[in-house]
Amino acid sequence: MDISLLKVKNRWEELVDTAIERMLEEGAFSCSCGKCRADVGAIALNSLPPDYVPVGVGAAEAASTGEDELQHRLSQAEAAVRRALDLVKQAPLHSGASEPVLVNPNEDLVRTVLADVLAHQKEEQWSALQLAWALAYSLRELPPKYTTTPKGEAYARADEIQPSAVAQVLVSVHSSLQRVKAEVSGA
Repeated sequence: MDISLLKVKNRWEELVDTAIERMLEEGAFSCSCGKCRADVGAIALNSLPPDYVPVGVGAAEAASTGEDELQHRLSQAEAAVRRALDLVKQAPLHSGASEPVLVNPNEDLVRTVLADVLAHQKEEQWSALQLAWALAYSLRELPPKYTTTPKGEAYARADEIQPSAVAQVLVSVHSSLQRVKAEVSGA
């Protein structure tokens, strides 16, 4: 199984995008350039607990989520966006030739570690959905590191050379695989 084909998403991303759009309409942004918007999104997402799910699964789950819960999560996203907006207003970074792209470098790191772990677990057979859940659960255990520039990504990835950071990722991947295995055997 090619781990790079597994698709997961952080459900907070959509709520943060909605909150950003609402605040743009209200005129809360002093600058609405793509860089400022992306920076606000990254800061807000880094302050919220990651909530990854396999792509496609979240829609069914969201439909079963009550309106009160959805409004609560949206208000959390709006509060995170307000705090992020205050930070970006204090020190906006409009420079840079590249178009800002919102990425969480942890996604690539966890994919790499998951592929390595699976290469050494040949006795287990995993479906694509099971592996997507393992990836999602692993990402939920790690603090998000959303960035908007290659330089920011380099800084976010710098701690990957620390043995404790690698150990944390390995533990999250192994515990996520065990969780998926338990869910399958309990089903």
